[in-house]
Amino acid sequence: MSKIILPITGLFMSLIFVLIINTGLVSAFDPAPNQVILYEHKDYGGMSIRFAVGDQIPNLKNVRMGTTNWNDKVYSVKVVANSILLAWEHANYQGQCIVFLGTNAGGAGNYRRLSDYGFNDKMSSLKVYDKSTNARCP
Repeated sequence: MSKIILPITGLFMSLIFVLIINTGLVSAFDPAPNQVILYEHKDYGGMSIRFAVGDQIPNLKNVRMGTTNWNDKVYSVKVVANSILLAWEHANYQGQCIVFLGTNAGGAGNYRRLSDYGFNDKMSSLKVYDKSTNARCP
């Protein structure tokens, strides 16, 4: 009986893997080159949104998240190695600014809990730069 179950399980797992790839669920978790991903909850949970190098968002109230917006809703962040995210606590790049760097190892800079940096649910504006700019907060 186990000889029959194993091929079915393997086939079932292959179908699920293909389904996940074709629906884009895999890419929802890993940023593409020159991108950052913001997440609604800690540990990359909840809704997410991507921004690319060159994006400048003066007010996250203007960026929709379902029936609400992204202002003061970001709790975790992933940053690709060749990107820098500058985030401000107020609209129009005002208030406290924090820099999120991509890792040097080629993977994403993983910021699982912005509470570790005193910045959970505080982000109101942002800019995404290429790491070659060496961008920093003013």
